Amino acid sequence: MRNWTNEQREAIEMRDRNLLVAAAAGSGKTAVLVERIIQLVIKDKIDIDQLLVVTFTQAAAAEMRERISRAIHTELEQSNEDNQEHLRRQLSLLNRASISTLHSFCTDVIKAYFHLIDIDPRFRIADSTEALMIKSECMEEMLEEQYQAASPEFLMLVEMFGGNRDDAPLSNLVLKIYDFIQSQPQPLEWLKSKANDYNMSKEEFENSSWLKTIKQNIKTRLIAAEDLFTRSLQESLLPDGPAAYTEALQDDKIIVKELLDALDRGDFDNFYNLLCSINFKRLKSAGREHREKAEAVKGWRDEAKDIINDIKNKTLHKPLEEMLVDINRLFPYINYIYYLIEEYSRIFSQNKSERGILDFNDLEHYALQVLSHPIARQEYQSRYKYIFVDEYQDSNLVQETIINYIKRENNLFMVGDVKQSIYRFRLADPGLFMQKYDDYQRCETSINWRIDLGTNFRCSQEIINSVNCLFTEIMSRELGELDYDDRVKLNYGADSNKFNDSCVELCIIDNGDDGLQDETSYPEEETPVDSAAINGYLPLSDNEVPADIIEREALFIARRIQQLLTEEIFDSQTGAYRPVEYRDIVVLMRATVNWAGQFAETFMSEGIPCYADINSGYFQAIEIELFMNLLRVIDNKRQDIPLMSVMRSPIFNFSLPEMIMIRAESKADTFYKAVEDYQLNHDDELAVKLNHFIERINIWKEESRYMSMDDFIWKLLITTGYYYYCTAMPGGQQRQANLRLLHDRARQFGQTSIKGLFNFIKFIDKLKISSGDMDIARILGENDNVVRIMSIHKSKGLEFPIVILAGTGKKFNMRDISGTVLLHKDLGIGSRYIDPELRFSTNTISRIAISNLLTTESLAEEMRILYVACTRAQHKLIMVGSVKDLTRQKNKWVKPQGIYQLSQSRNFLDWIAPIVMRHHSAAVLLPDSYHAGHPLPIVDDCNWKIVINYPPTNEQAADSTAKNDFINRWNNIEIPPSAQSDEFKAILDWTYDYKDVQDIPSKVSVTQITDLERKNLVEYAYSPPMINIKPRFLETTSAITPVQKGTVMHTVMQHLDLHRLGDGIASINRQVGEMVETEILTDQEAEVIDSQAIYEFFNSELGQRILTARNVYRETPFNLYCPASDIFKLSVTTDEKLLVQGVIDLYFEENDKLILLDFKTDRALYNLERLIRQYSIQLKWYRRALESIQQKEVSEMYLYLFENHQTIAVNNNA
Repeated sequence: MRNWTNEQREAIEMRDRNLLVAAAAGSGKTAVLVERIIQLVIKDKIDIDQLLVVTFTQAAAAEMRERISRAIHTELEQSNEDNQEHLRRQLSLLNRASISTLHSFCTDVIKAYFHLIDIDPRFRIADSTEALMIKSECMEEMLEEQYQAASPEFLMLVEMFGGNRDDAPLSNLVLKIYDFIQSQPQPLEWLKSKANDYNMSKEEFENSSWLKTIKQNIKTRLIAAEDLFTRSLQESLLPDGPAAYTEALQDDKIIVKELLDALDRGDFDNFYNLLCSINFKRLKSAGREHREKAEAVKGWRDEAKDIINDIKNKTLHKPLEEMLVDINRLFPYINYIYYLIEEYSRIFSQNKSERGILDFNDLEHYALQVLSHPIARQEYQSRYKYIFVDEYQDSNLVQETIINYIKRENNLFMVGDVKQSIYRFRLADPGLFMQKYDDYQRCETSINWRIDLGTNFRCSQEIINSVNCLFTEIMSRELGELDYDDRVKLNYGADSNKFNDSCVELCIIDNGDDGLQDETSYPEEETPVDSAAINGYLPLSDNEVPADIIEREALFIARRIQQLLTEEIFDSQTGAYRPVEYRDIVVLMRATVNWAGQFAETFMSEGIPCYADINSGYFQAIEIELFMNLLRVIDNKRQDIPLMSVMRSPIFNFSLPEMIMIRAESKADTFYKAVEDYQLNHDDELAVKLNHFIERINIWKEESRYMSMDDFIWKLLITTGYYYYCTAMPGGQQRQANLRLLHDRARQFGQTSIKGLFNFIKFIDKLKISSGDMDIARILGENDNVVRIMSIHKSKGLEFPIVILAGTGKKFNMRDISGTVLLHKDLGIGSRYIDPELRFSTNTISRIAISNLLTTESLAEEMRILYVACTRAQHKLIMVGSVKDLTRQKNKWVKPQGIYQLSQSRNFLDWIAPIVMRHHSAAVLLPDSYHAGHPLPIVDDCNWKIVINYPPTNEQAADSTAKNDFINRWNNIEIPPSAQSDEFKAILDWTYDYKDVQDIPSKVSVTQITDLERKNLVEYAYSPPMINIKPRFLETTSAITPVQKGTVMHTVMQHLDLHRLGDGIASINRQVGEMVETEILTDQEAEVIDSQAIYEFFNSELGQRILTARNVYRETPFNLYCPASDIFKLSVTTDEKLLVQGVIDLYFEENDKLILLDFKTDRALYNLERLIRQYSIQLKWYRRALESIQQKEVSEMYLYLFENHQTIAVNNNA
């Protein structure tokens, strides 16, 4: 018999009330829910089919059904004959009991009352990828209709929200809004209401939810600024403080007080005027004796000023009247977006109806339509005597409305934990839970009753203490949507969480360069014996530390896992200690993309077996890629890359010489045409092979038309022998599993409304787009003895003996807040104002308000995700994070953390470290200046262990030392004499004959030669080429850089027609305009052309000589082959040569001699001599190249500085 706590027993036994059970992590909420159901069935004699139990997942429903079945069987064995008939009846009813997800319940409702909503009861649920394909087709159809109608509003929407090259951003926006509004009971009505908000009057605007949200956000920031000014003033008034700052700081406090008063009075116009009139006083000199305090005070004051300036420049960047004008101007277009979504919804619904399918959103909304009929609603209200909702914190408004339709006055039982609500991205609304949490009270007269389950039966005392300490400090109603007080704190309830080293660890990997080794801080009661290997910690040696941050963190965790395996853990099942196994350890991370794969690879290299939810790599597997190419060729042979891939594959085995022969025989555009030409013109063995290839492709194409896709794919795998071939390859078991998974996908495709090979290929392509990729097939199960790597979301509801939380230094993903259009369930639509004619956009008050609120809600979600991660651990919790500069981070973390400061956090470490460092055991985290400890210490029962992994001191030196050490040890090894010993030693002692010149590059540019003084030979040998990430037409840089300006000026000087300069500056401007028209220049580049400098150059003596010269050469490239010793200072004599490359700006012939000119856009006001000296090296090489190539003397050399409008003659003997 289980010993229930008083709160658990109350939740199990209370009747005739609506109950909200706020169950903390590990408090046994599922056990309580199941026990209540069992008691209702066994003691209250209620049939199991009179209960509705709604779970979050199908797996949870199956587990609950299994638990109930076991409990009934147990009771059946112990009960008397009078009760056995009832229990047997429950077992027979259990299979059709309503224990399912809400979607399954909705499906039953629709099928039972399909006639009320005029829907075909034979519908099926669409596969997610199938639904995505249908959505795409419907969007194309809707946009095509809109382009044909060509309404001005639509065309303007395309200009405003479309992309530079297509309308994909607009279609994505429509889909985004459509998906978002599905969480509303009446989606289109909600959208229409929110679109009308853009047509509000000034009075409505001043009372709008947008402005209220803005005011609250501004108030929070002003209070933070006031606290900073107060702290600065208090420090300045201390005996050793900068007293000279007092006057300015007192004035600062008056300013922020006036702003707060104006805000509280509600006069926003007055507040705006006051904000715009702010002028902070300059600080007086504080004197050298107060320098340290003065810098701290000035830093706090600057932070406060930045807060106020941010309000002024970003939040209220224009008067309210102008903001309202922007909002009203957007109304026609926001309203037309509503029309587009209405049209899209109609087309999408019609398409689904024709195919006989529904998606998950349809299930909820059709169920709502059914239950809105009194007959259906009353039937379900009378059928279910009790309704149970598990994981209630993850419900949305639609699901809440469905439950409200079918519940009675006092039969609702909801269980959940708002601190574990982490599915906002699925449109879950934790506000529903919080509303009931506040409304439901423990009052005898109330029909709505709340029960708090705070006893944690999972975690050790040390973990519970640390979690309570951390979240008491950071989680609040303002940031976290819940006050973490005594009502919600965890209470220790476990009795078997025993671990030798149970204190919570915070491991920080410093990626800066402090030149130190590992440093470990322990709680006071622990005294390490050997500081060099405390608890088995091994510092990462220099040659083992990867450069990449993720890889380094993974390697650090791998070493920690290896140390954990030497410890023992208490096994509650056996009641004894046993060694830690791999399966006891889980590595949790916020997101697995890029991280899980790297961790898995590192763990495997360290000999640690692991199971990772990677969700990538499947479509890149060679066996899948090749087989998909075969399917593409069968569908359409005129695809060169898939065609050549299949021909070269083991399936057809064309050799490379044969492929060359086919290509050489024909100049056809496509490779398939070359295959056809070879077949037609030849009668050799290769032609026969090609005939056989084409014949088999044609046969398979015919078979694909009438065979089901899964049968067709399996036939291809077997008849080609490809399935067995993959088995014989390295990793054959894995490859076979991947091919079977593709066959399974084909079977799923066969159940959709889409048929045919072409559509299957499209299906797979859409699957790549929607899921990014798929995980490779699993041949290793998660129940094997492996370390599991998973996301925090997937760990929810699970528990593990040892939890390692990785990536706590990784920045939060806030991309959802950066879109042009933002959406919020309460505030509606927030769009930037875009003027397509003037080509500019500006933020609107609606978008600012929604952005602020979404930021707060996203941070609250991140805080709850951290709570979920910390409460998965039973015995040991280790948190690991990487920082770029630990010293700078320490100074940031030591600052007092208010609501505003917490809202500025960018990763988990920014929340964790400031709290942890306030404990005496974590003094190692404090900056060096805090010798007396933290100014705001926390004294509690927490045991924190701090491990700091510093970067290596000198990686190259350490690597060289290790190499020399190995060589010395090798030279001292005595090789036993044998017939091969001399040969063996000669091979291992071999050295490269040209080692002294191995770093000489094969070519250098003249610019690199000029820069030689700042680089050495090794740097040239390993200098990677510059890579232009984006093509020019995709560049979005707002300003021309100095380097780009120089390139633009050179382009103009190259293309100017020297015979059309008669009109001076006007003719230059005219030719620049022509260069824009011919797309030699862009409009933006043309704006930076200094026509005056060009005119003055050609009007100078040298310019006139150029205009009268018979032969003028511009932008002339050259290659010069010369000895390496002419460029590099070599320690040995060598005849090595290299190629010197360069481009000469301009030279011309005069009296059978050459005059050389180089243009420069450098600004040279004070260092003219240095600049001439630097560029003389370039001119020397230009002269050498010209004289070598043209066989003529260069008699004069000049530099022309556009910025100075100056021509400089360079000594020809330079």
